[in-house]
Amino acid sequence: MFVPRLRLVLIPFLLFALLIVGFVLGDAPAGARITAQGMRLESDTPDAWRTLDGKTLRTWSGPYWLRYQVQLTETDRARPLGIAMGLRGASEATWDDIPLPPNGVVGNSVATEVPGHIDWIVPVPTTRADTGAHALVIRVSSQHQSRAFSRADLAVRVQALDDLYGMRYRGWLLPSLAMGCLLVAALYVATVIARTGARQGAWVLIGLCVVGLVLPALEAWRPLVGYLYTQHLTRLLAIRLLTAASALLLPAYFALRFDARPALRSLRIERVLYVVLVVSLATFATPFDLAGWLLHASGLAMSLRITWRSARGDWSGAAGMLTVLLGTTLLAALIAPGIYIDGLYVIAFAAILITVLLTHAGFLRTGAERSVALEAARARLSTALLRGSIHPHWLMNTLMSLQELIERSPAEASRMVELLGDEFRMVRAASDEGWITVDEEVALCRTHLAIVSIGRPHPLTLRVEGEALWREHAIPPGVLHTLIENGLTHGAHTAPDSHDAFVLQAVDGGAQHLTLVMSAPGTPRAGQTISPGTGTRFIEASLRTAFHTDWQFTQAPQDDRWVSTLILPRMAMRRGFRERIERTPC
Repeated sequence: MFVPRLRLVLIPFLLFALLIVGFVLGDAPAGARITAQGMRLESDTPDAWRTLDGKTLRTWSGPYWLRYQVQLTETDRARPLGIAMGLRGASEATWDDIPLPPNGVVGNSVATEVPGHIDWIVPVPTTRADTGAHALVIRVSSQHQSRAFSRADLAVRVQALDDLYGMRYRGWLLPSLAMGCLLVAALYVATVIARTGARQGAWVLIGLCVVGLVLPALEAWRPLVGYLYTQHLTRLLAIRLLTAASALLLPAYFALRFDARPALRSLRIERVLYVVLVVSLATFATPFDLAGWLLHASGLAMSLRITWRSARGDWSGAAGMLTVLLGTTLLAALIAPGIYIDGLYVIAFAAILITVLLTHAGFLRTGAERSVALEAARARLSTALLRGSIHPHWLMNTLMSLQELIERSPAEASRMVELLGDEFRMVRAASDEGWITVDEEVALCRTHLAIVSIGRPHPLTLRVEGEALWREHAIPPGVLHTLIENGLTHGAHTAPDSHDAFVLQAVDGGAQHLTLVMSAPGTPRAGQTISPGTGTRFIEASLRTAFHTDWQFTQAPQDDRWVSTLILPRMAMRRGFRERIERTPC
């Protein structure tokens, strides 16, 4: 109990510590005090300055003017100063009427404008960096600006030049480390998948890894590399698309990993509504930051719902650990949405993906070890099936009957030889496989009963009911055949003149289970004690190998018949059917 409780404390603590460190590294040092003094169109009179308003500014194509007052102190002047301008447009600025290096070419039309970079850093003239007030005037045109934005992308900072350049890289140190760890984890899981051959959830994991690596790269594109302002909308749309993909892929992976049962109707409706929500947010939500935050929060909440349902209070497993991690991340997103969406989500998302990848690798390794054990068990069951089908006592009786038939009825003797060949051929084919379709097993049972019936006053037959329910279903080979043998042992042999048929009935157990009921004519002799024998142990071992613990098997006399009941999982039976069909030569 100590380790799960410790995990409940450590996971939130470590994640919040990472977020705090990322915030500290990315936090910008304080700069000079800047006061916005107004904006005006170039067509306005020189004194027609308006209050700076981002919503109005986004509708201007320009040229237009922006005016700021910058107050420098002795502390500000301790190092060479720079001006960082974040604008969607081409710009040319002056510092106390001294022209600064231009950013593109300001134009009156799309044809005359040369787009500038969205972020532009220029040094402050050292001759005009005295303490006191200074005028920063910027002439801007945004002829290529899209109307998709709700506000103007406008930011101006004046501070030490080395701080301005350092801010571009310092905030991405921890995210870069997280991306590197994610890449290493992804390569490790790819190696495990290649070795084990397991493909469950592989494509969803690949999609998540692509999103987890490309999304931070797009976020870092602006501060680390920079681009023209005309590319800004393309980058934001790509970020939104990848964020929507992560909001779909993350819950999809957890559903594949932890929701093994067939989805109920209410659950299917819930998932469809969630997909509609994500698509709607990705298509219609504005502004971009709000849409991104809503998509992140939605993906985390849906994933948390799936893992919480799967964990069921068990915090020691993968589902419990991921539930704590997802809950912590969602809490951070709700407490500080601005800080989270400004880039710290990269750290949290990488932490989630690394945990997902490592737990998936452990899941695959466990599955591979279990597959080896299953193969060994199947080999033992195959030997047991062959041994049971060619039981010396039964084979001796059959050969003695054959000898009598050769003398008495050559035609029936020839038919018995054909039936024996058919049965041995079917048993040999089934013993090489882990699955056999129910129809194939029924055919094997009927062949066996036909052999047993030779020489009896009334033939033993197998009647089936509800066979439509087992279409495209498979079971471990020999299970129904052994039930027939058990019926012959405990029932039919007490009534050799009986003309009653064996009956195999399929009962609909809902979307999750299928019930097969085999009843044999006759009942055990009075006073006969029935104890589990080789046949029962073979059936239980076969079911355990194929279905683990998700099965039930009972057998008992009932109304003058020997009744055996199997309750089996439909999903595993359908999967076995697909494996059987894929391995069957065309």
